[in-house]
Amino acid sequence: MNIGRRNLAVLLAVFAALISISALWGRIGEQERSGPVIYVAPTLTGLVREVLSRAPADSDVRVIGSVISVQLIREGRRPDVLLLADNELERFLPDYRNRVSLGSYRLIALCRENLTLNQLIERTIALADPNVAPIGYRAVAALYYLLKVQDPAMSDRLQVLLGINVNPIEGGVLLDLRGLNPSRQFILRNDLSEVSAIFEAGLVDCIFVHEPFAMWKGLIGRYHVIDLPPEIEFTVDPPMRFIARLRVGDVEVRKFEASAVSFTERGDRILEMMGTVELERHGLMRVGP
Repeated sequence: MNIGRRNLAVLLAVFAALISISALWGRIGEQERSGPVIYVAPTLTGLVREVLSRAPADSDVRVIGSVISVQLIREGRRPDVLLLADNELERFLPDYRNRVSLGSYRLIALCRENLTLNQLIERTIALADPNVAPIGYRAVAALYYLLKVQDPAMSDRLQVLLGINVNPIEGGVLLDLRGLNPSRQFILRNDLSEVSAIFEAGLVDCIFVHEPFAMWKGLIGRYHVIDLPPEIEFTVDPPMRFIARLRVGDVEVRKFEASAVSFTERGDRILEMMGTVELERHGLMRVGP
């Protein structure tokens, strides 16, 4: 049987995604556990690896999109510690014990070729599911803004391309992402890990990615970083309001801030360890005093 290189890349990417999903959901279903359980967003994997060097050897780390993590916790499957890529999701959590900020960070775009922004929005792009991971709704907000700046009439085009509803609100728009159904220009995957896998396999031209994840995966330097307008990197609040309507609820898309919360005493101890980590080495910038 003759399998072309591109088809082989597709098969490998799908196989890797199936293995990761199977492992994730199999472990989440387990009832017995010994060491502390840590839910961590793919964006913060590099950070948690450093923390693990000081944590109990039997720590059980589960890399899960932050939106899905929140849903699991609301269903009663609480970890000892949760690391969120977007602190706006904290309001959906039941009571937790303690919280620490893990700093702010940038949204960047990566492409296989050196493109202009106008060229980027015409290429094939992998998107994470907004109902699984924050990178999904952040990327949609960035795309909407880029199209609106290029031509206000073109922002309507995004509704057709992504199969979403966009409704005006005071100072901005509400992006209804509950039934996201993208066109062939966009390939939808669960989270940032899967988006990165099909990008590296050569199945799409571009992706939006959180800088800490790109640093951990070594993507910067291997691929072209396409500079986004500073106002849509989310190091500050964007110039217009974005409300992302998700299955879990409405989330306001503000300045990036990652956070960690604990649900148990041993989770508290892991939060204390995070206070000793040099966040800047992981693409994170401290916020506040």
